Amino acid sequence: MKTQEPFESSCYRSLQKLDLDAIAQKCGWLRRLGSKLDASAWCHAFIAASAIPTASLRTVAFYVGLLLEATVSKQAMHKRLHNKGIAFLEAILGAAMLNKSRGSDEGFSCLGFKRILLQDSTSMKLPLRMRDTYKGPGNSNGKSSSLKVQAVFNLLEGVFDSFKIGAYVDTDMASAKETVALVEPKDLLCWDLGYFNLSAFRDIIARGADILTRAKSGVIMSDPESRERIDLLALLESDVNVDTQVLVGGKQKLPMRLVAFKLPRKVAQERRRKAKATAKRKGQNLKKITLKLLDWQIYLTSCSPEQLPAAKVKELYAQRWSIEILFKAFKSHMRLADIPPHSSVEMVQCLVYAALVRITLCHTAILPWARATCGRTRVSILKFTSLLEALGSMLPDFQFNQEVLEANVLKHCLYCRTLVKTYHLKSIQNVPL
Repeated sequence: MKTQEPFESSCYRSLQKLDLDAIAQKCGWLRRLGSKLDASAWCHAFIAASAIPTASLRTVAFYVGLLLEATVSKQAMHKRLHNKGIAFLEAILGAAMLNKSRGSDEGFSCLGFKRILLQDSTSMKLPLRMRDTYKGPGNSNGKSSSLKVQAVFNLLEGVFDSFKIGAYVDTDMASAKETVALVEPKDLLCWDLGYFNLSAFRDIIARGADILTRAKSGVIMSDPESRERIDLLALLESDVNVDTQVLVGGKQKLPMRLVAFKLPRKVAQERRRKAKATAKRKGQNLKKITLKLLDWQIYLTSCSPEQLPAAKVKELYAQRWSIEILFKAFKSHMRLADIPPHSSVEMVQCLVYAALVRITLCHTAILPWARATCGRTRVSILKFTSLLEALGSMLPDFQFNQEVLEANVLKHCLYCRTLVKTYHLKSIQNVPL
């Protein structure tokens, strides 16, 4: 009889494969081997504490003491917290992302890209006293404090390639310039409108990579031959679907490909309704042409039709919803957003990095198993992660009957067939202006 160990145990075993002592020494957290507080105990304790909404240094010290079969004071933990502790956990996160299982999304691997990268961000509310370090929305009046996590997801391998922690006011557009350094030749970077930055686009293309994004409202487009400004609405109304070369930007004149699809009438009406509601909430007025353009889904890409056929453009961009679903799963079921209210700034940083390590290891363990178990059957990450706590709460040495586990996943964790089409539709109609 085949058995499957709990995923939490599998994740912690994956952590043991990393050379934690070497990482600790390299970042300066560990000066010599054989010290009382070792790297493995520190790392395991913070990862365990990151799943507890009320975690404190006392909690971490308690975990470390159990692991070392000794007693450790919270003062000793505090000293190590400030002494390269944050850098150590950040380095572990980097190592965990490099030590990932390889998978393949067969639907897009045939396109020939080395990586298809999706970037998005999510924010977490922090105590107001942290507003000087992590400024939140409305911070000019001292109203809030929020932390933002920027993530780059590798669609072909089904894993995260990068995480970065910053303040809420650190814009996605500014992050786009930093992401350029991660891009390699033959990559395809898929961005939403928040990352729309023509300078970054140009740098990505110069690196031998490609970009796929939605067209920003009001962006200037010109004809490649005459270099005269294009009447976008007239161009779109000339055909149901449009696929043509354009120059993007008033000054930059960046050569790109415009791909546009006319949306179903009900979808377009819903987009206009939401756009009007958003504009009213912000005290803005929408131009008639802006509302009319919502009849189309408009993309810009540096890929040729041979590299990325028009049908694949729409299908590939719709995959952006997958990273949003992952964020929701992490915050709702893996406690990424559960920040202890009385923590120090340094403690918050350590707990967030530790949570990202835990998420990376769990996610890496889940997806290959889900693909092997269910094949092309669609496993809901939200449903699956909601059950991880139940699996993690089992006795550490409890072994599951693998066939029974697979049967229960297929029973309780699949998408509702009637909703799959709805999810895909929402990925189109819920995109912002």
